[in-house]
Amino acid sequence: MSYTWSKSIDNASGAYGLDGGGATYNPTDLHADRGLSNFSRKHNFRASGIYDLPLKANGVVGQIIGGWQLTGGYTYLSGSPFSAGTIANRVHNSLGANAARPDAAVGCDLYTGYRQLHGIWFNPNCFAPAPFGTYGNAGRDTIIGPNLWNLDSSLSKDWKVPTISEQFRIQFRAEAFNVLNHTSFQNPNATVFNANLATANPAIPTSGVSPNGSVGRITATNSQPRQIQLALKFLF
Repeated sequence: MSYTWSKSIDNASGAYGLDGGGATYNPTDLHADRGLSNFSRKHNFRASGIYDLPLKANGVVGQIIGGWQLTGGYTYLSGSPFSAGTIANRVHNSLGANAARPDAAVGCDLYTGYRQLHGIWFNPNCFAPAPFGTYGNAGRDTIIGPNLWNLDSSLSKDWKVPTISEQFRIQFRAEAFNVLNHTSFQNPNATVFNANLATANPAIPTSGVSPNGSVGRITATNSQPRQIQLALKFLF
């Protein structure tokens, strides 16, 4: 059994976009990118065990019911952090900056009650479009996605075949992956605002912007459905 409680902070988690790198968010303020690493996980718990089933008998019955072994492995991992997104082209980015993030509402609760009432992962009302020409003040990787947990198990039995060799054994294995058929989800859609077809007016900060109807919705999984496989091994 092992458990790790951790927190990792950086201003870029890798050299490329897929591993957390990419252009600087605000070229005039590098501190704006300081936040949780994209690989930061608060809780990481692993447990595994082997149990010899206490079934014993003599003769043929003993060959059938004896020697069974049950194993299991459980994993729990906290969700990965991600950033709230917004529309592009509202801030000058010729220096290689990413599209601006939105402004964050002070004291707004991202999670409490919102998932149950609205069926989406976080409260998009905690964000507002940043005024034209400004970089939104919402931090990098401030939203935590769904956690992941999984249980794998196997049942196995060995038969010794001394008539062939003292070391020759036949092993039967029944293995189940994601035995509880639990679904672990990927992070939801993080784009809070989309570009509106209406003409953007710098005098009206919210013009040219419309809420994204898919924000906060989860559309993909990290897990595979339950899989069971049977195997027969010869060991010598």
